[in-house]
Amino acid sequence: MVSGRFVEPGEGVDARETLLELIDVEHLIIPLGISERDIVHLETGQTVPIILDAFPDQEWEGTLQRIFPKANPDNRMVTVEIAFPSQAFQEGVRPGFLARVRLPVDQREDALAIPSAAIGEDGEETYVYVISDDVLEKRIIERGLRRGEWTEVVSGLEEGEIILATNPIDQEEGTRVRIVSRRG
Repeated sequence: MVSGRFVEPGEGVDARETLLELIDVEHLIIPLGISERDIVHLETGQTVPIILDAFPDQEWEGTLQRIFPKANPDNRMVTVEIAFPSQAFQEGVRPGFLARVRLPVDQREDALAIPSAAIGEDGEETYVYVISDDVLEKRIIERGLRRGEWTEVVSGLEEGEIILATNPIDQEEGTRVRIVSRRG
């Protein structure tokens, strides 16, 4: 299918000048960069859920079809290609749409994660404030992986405990608090 024409009929052209842009609508691909620490968890043939901003309530099942053999030296990212199902174009998917994918990298069962903003540092110690009986209690924790706005807690906190989810730097242990909203 022709997606772009760069000259008009009868117009003079030079050798190697681009005349038309062709696209293969049966093979729509999402190229994306994956960090070197995450690429080791991926393999070709994996299915990958795809959501497009144009269709936020619909999910396609893509296939990781190619992992490039080396990282880009500028950003240390390895390019992968995720293929849409062949009927995606007939369902309204167009080249250039913004796509979001969820890749299963370093999945951890029963991991406890908290907002990274809730974590404070005091020298060598890492801590959060637990809210117990409407009072802040400083709790030393051990961090695990950090992914975006979330950080894994390896020890020092139990599932179900309520924490102060904002920056704890100006807080003090023993301060009385009132919970006005909860997340998660």
